[in-house]
Amino acid sequence: MGPRIVRAWFDTLINPLIAALESEMRVLGQRDFTWRFRPAGFELVRKVEQHLDSLYRANLDQFLAIYRSLAAQFQDHDNRVERLRLHVGELHALISRNEEFLRVLEASLSFESLQTIGVRSIDEVFGAYPKEDGIQLIAQYLVNNTAHLPAHHSTAKFWNLRRAEFREILSKHGIVDKYESVLCQADELGGFDSALVETLKDLRLSLSLRVDQPFVAPEAGSPQRWLNPA
Repeated sequence: MGPRIVRAWFDTLINPLIAALESEMRVLGQRDFTWRFRPAGFELVRKVEQHLDSLYRANLDQFLAIYRSLAAQFQDHDNRVERLRLHVGELHALISRNEEFLRVLEASLSFESLQTIGVRSIDEVFGAYPKEDGIQLIAQYLVNNTAHLPAHHSTAKFWNLRRAEFREILSKHGIVDKYESVLCQADELGGFDSALVETLKDLRLSLSLRVDQPFVAPEAGSPQRWLNPA
């Protein structure tokens, strides 16, 4: 392949995918799966094709037709993402209907309990969310290892003061085994991502030197400062 094809691969596939996988590794390492209960799925943990602009799907097809071993690795990654998605969804469902979780949530939403943290009503906690969605939202926070929320979240005061109590739910019978299984799968996916990123970086270096293309091209019309650094 020539320099123009490689340039297109760098700009539309390899560089974006390296950045996306590194972001994916980061949130997995933080135990933040970026899970959302509606629609049920991840925000930042995605299958390879979902990390890329659909406009360049033909470039991806061309790239994988040449690098078939990477096609297999991409499929392996996607299978791991799908398994994790299913298990995180099951964890979220388990938490949402767990009797201990519902008891703790109900008690913490009582008028007396809310008053102790300076909240006047449940509407100040969940805003426009109906109570059922509020249950799903707190379960989502647990799944995502949500830490201290900034004040602009309507749930911030409630969650920040009750977080430790809710976190205890993850150690309860019926929850802990699934949670540990999810963490194990997340670690495996993170490790796979790390190896895949290194493979892509090695290929990028090889292609860069072979066809004389920088990893990142100067912006069109801008001075070529990379040739004459200040």
